[in-house]
Amino acid sequence: MAVTLVLPMTAAGVDRRWRPPAGAGPALATIAVLALLLAGGVGGGAIGWDRELDGSVVGLAAFWSVGTALRRFASARAVERVGAGVQMFAAFFALAILAALVAALFATSARPYADAWLAGMDRALAPGFDWPATMLALGRHGWAMLALTHAYGALQWEPLVLLVLFCATGRDARGWRLLAGWSGALLVCLAVFPWVPGRGAYSFFGIGAGEMPGVGLGIAWSAPALLEGLRDGSVAVLGHATMDGIVTMPSFHAAGAVVLGCAGWQAGRLRWPLTALNAGMLVAAVPIGGHYLVDVIAGVGVGVVAVLVAGRFSGS
Repeated sequence: MAVTLVLPMTAAGVDRRWRPPAGAGPALATIAVLALLLAGGVGGGAIGWDRELDGSVVGLAAFWSVGTALRRFASARAVERVGAGVQMFAAFFALAILAALVAALFATSARPYADAWLAGMDRALAPGFDWPATMLALGRHGWAMLALTHAYGALQWEPLVLLVLFCATGRDARGWRLLAGWSGALLVCLAVFPWVPGRGAYSFFGIGAGEMPGVGLGIAWSAPALLEGLRDGSVAVLGHATMDGIVTMPSFHAAGAVVLGCAGWQAGRLRWPLTALNAGMLVAAVPIGGHYLVDVIAGVGVGVVAVLVAGRFSGS
């Protein structure tokens, strides 16, 4: 009696649900590039590696595998959508963690700070704009600073909301297009960062956190301290403590606001609330993130190019 083994095959050779999702290529390629940069930096002795990070790496790989299994063995479309969402979440967190670690690695190059040049660019672009005076005046408006603080922090959760929305409505391609734009913006910001490292405007102008009580996030003051530690060698190991926003130029918050704004335009009734949120995020990069105006302008340019390239790649 002959026994036939039935394998999950398609005309292309392998069941599509075992393969990476369509449109995931840019995000996965970016993850691979960032991982190789880290491996080269750590392996070459440029910086150490905290073994606690191993758990994060294993966890992300397991998370991706769970998503793959859900997509492969799903008996219902709803379960397959959950699997797609899990994979997108895994890719998003992998990009976030790896990008932060690569930024820390790049900071060890210790090129001269570019703050004086960045502040000079601000004066050239907006001759009447006094950065310190404007921020100190804005800091007296607690309600405005509170709103901008929340808008600035939305970079951490808004992408996840959009990914859930796109997966729940069967628009996986839009989710991967968002991550493609996100990946492109990350790569450009990381590539520019080592050449124009900056402490940020609050540090450059000598404005302490106590003078800006309305700023609900301390990143504008914690990032320069971390950056200096990476540059002088007092922080010599990559770990969870080095995952901070140390990239000043271009502003990834500005680039992210553009990427999220374009993705949010496809969010139906959430279109206008998300547009307002992303506009607030863009503005908040200066008073909350301590960015120079030129950082934000450059970040917007990066975001626009990333969106256009992502759309071209996806054929839309």
